[in-house]
Amino acid sequence: MHNPFEVAKQVAEVDQLSDGRFTLGVGVGWFEEEFEVLKQDFRTRGARTDEALALMRKLWGPDPVDFQGRFYSVADAYFAPKPVQQPGPPIWVAGNSEPALRRAARYADAWHPVRPTFPMIEQAKQTLARYLEEAGRPSDAVEIGVSCHSSLKMNPRTAMPFPPADGRRRSQARSKRFRELGVDHFVFDLLPETISTALDSMDRFAQDIRPRLG
Repeated sequence: MHNPFEVAKQVAEVDQLSDGRFTLGVGVGWFEEEFEVLKQDFRTRGARTDEALALMRKLWGPDPVDFQGRFYSVADAYFAPKPVQQPGPPIWVAGNSEPALRRAARYADAWHPVRPTFPMIEQAKQTLARYLEEAGRPSDAVEIGVSCHSSLKMNPRTAMPFPPADGRRRSQARSKRFRELGVDHFVFDLLPETISTALDSMDRFAQDIRPRLG
């Protein structure tokens, strides 16, 4: 739904401000009513996203930029600022569908599935390998990152942080199995309610859980 020229500029600016620590997460969207409000065709969202990713890669590269597509075109353009990371900040493509895997293989640095299961990861790795070969990219060009949702709020009855020890063990076992399947990154969503609880959860995660993950 977003203008790729604006997104490319915003990404480059944040990458500059963060000294090259920005990662761009991309999803095509699923809520059709949002597209209707913006008067955009829900059915072409995948094709427009693919083209937008290709265009942004060009804009982050050398000037002048020439790009002719179905949805976006630019000729003899100069784009600034350029991102610190070259040829551009890492792109993570989210989604569980075949088109999402194909999109990741063509344009991304990582694939980010939604609520993945172990069998899903096993099957997706085979599909991703096929799409990478079709795109002419190395077999290890796209990494896999999964989200882990965990609340580390204090339990008012025990004054102990959630999750309890058995929950931590399950998290460790699950993380270990994902690593065995080839998952490269874990994104921990600590479900904070306020700035204070966010900082507290981050501290507890760093002290209690991170050392156990290896």
